[in-house]
Amino acid sequence: MPNPISARPGAVISALLAFHVAVWTLIPSLVNPNLPLDVIEGLAWGHAWQWGYDKHPPLSPWLVELAYVLAPGQGWTVYLLSALCVTLAFWAVWCLAWDFVEPAAAAVAVLLLEGIYYHNFTSPEFNANVIMLPCWALSVLCLWRALTRGSLAAWALFGLFGALGLLGKYFTVFLIVPLGLFLLFDRESRAAWRTPGPYLAMAVALAVLGPHLAWMLGHDFQTVTYALRRSGALSDSVLVRHVAYPGKFLLAQAVALLPMLGLLLTLGRPGRHDVGRCRRGFLIAAGIAPLVLVVLVSAAFGLRLRSMWGTPLFLFAGLMAVAWFGPAAMNLRRFAVVLSGLVVLAPALYAALALAQPHVAGKGKRIHFPGEALAREVDAVWRARFPGPLPVVIGSEWLAGNVGAYSPARPLVYIQGDSARAPWLDDARVRDLGAAVVWAADEGSNPPESLVERFVCLEPQRPIALSWQTGAPLPPLDFGLALIAPAKVCAKP
Repeated sequence: MPNPISARPGAVISALLAFHVAVWTLIPSLVNPNLPLDVIEGLAWGHAWQWGYDKHPPLSPWLVELAYVLAPGQGWTVYLLSALCVTLAFWAVWCLAWDFVEPAAAAVAVLLLEGIYYHNFTSPEFNANVIMLPCWALSVLCLWRALTRGSLAAWALFGLFGALGLLGKYFTVFLIVPLGLFLLFDRESRAAWRTPGPYLAMAVALAVLGPHLAWMLGHDFQTVTYALRRSGALSDSVLVRHVAYPGKFLLAQAVALLPMLGLLLTLGRPGRHDVGRCRRGFLIAAGIAPLVLVVLVSAAFGLRLRSMWGTPLFLFAGLMAVAWFGPAAMNLRRFAVVLSGLVVLAPALYAALALAQPHVAGKGKRIHFPGEALAREVDAVWRARFPGPLPVVIGSEWLAGNVGAYSPARPLVYIQGDSARAPWLDDARVRDLGAAVVWAADEGSNPPESLVERFVCLEPQRPIALSWQTGAPLPPLDFGLALIAPAKVCAKP
């Protein structure tokens, strides 16, 4: 009886994508009583609908806000969004792989991606890293189609998805640069510069990026300076910055690839294949050069790299493996058995850690935070004191962000009361509308002094104590709360 991977590769990929979407939407929805940090932060930004934010360009906040409005107060739509991003990237790799290897090997190239940590275990926390996955994969697919088919539509889509990748995270430049160099130095592809295609791609990209570029100019390149600030640590030694930083990043990426490498070994002894000079160069540009460029930049400038920044770097690892080193006769039966175990084990382990960690570690994770209960308490205090829904909440991205996400009023979040971090608000508008101020009680029993000085109608309220959303016997969380009376009811000058 033929193996389904070789007999019906398309059906196998369709089943994998459907399974991935279902499982990685359902499991986080069931075991995460609170939304993760990056999602809460994205909602705090996205609800204000700006062309940029203090940490990131706008695409991921926009998308998480759009997903959340479908089911406010619930997380399943956000987890669905993350799962769709992963599977859309897998689909693009599947389409690309058909031009490089036979159908069964193309299916294996995609199935191997389930063995990469970033494509499952960390993916439910939708953020700027996750949105890069489909943008990178679709950019590469469209460029290949543009080069091989001469399609102006493919060139336009390459410009679109490349620009969307940059609107997701500037890290996408580490893909765009190698692809651009490939177009310049590959002798077959260089002929494309004598056609309208590359110029159409650039025109589309500039049109999509234009409003964000204008926002950057108007906000002193805030997102760029944040990225540089976060990746720098001048207090560390030269050896640490130029050797340890890139070395630790490479080690973290190797660990993330271990399950995929295990899957690869089940196929049999590696062989040697020649996909042709142009195809080989293209895969290097899309699948290897971005990682090399990231490490070289880190080593040259002493930039600290976060391991999660590697999320989009290995989308073409499976294709490169089967195209260059796949055995002539793949042991698909053994591969399918191990893969089946892996796709069940990963979500099971995710669920087990979410449920058990507070009992084992004696502390809660952010997914156990009482965000909805905090929002209810703040809402109730506001409504008892003032008419109408809560318009603004002031505090950290996490505390104020939870109130902003879970309150039925969906108030705007004035991050740390700082108009540089939340330019959609300023003190004058907050005085006019009124606001709630929340802070962790361990930061002090009184409201932040800077807010007391700026808002004369600030009224401290009774503290709030809430339990973690877990059965583990954890001490309650204490919060401070104050209200800023709206101007129309403020009795003070």
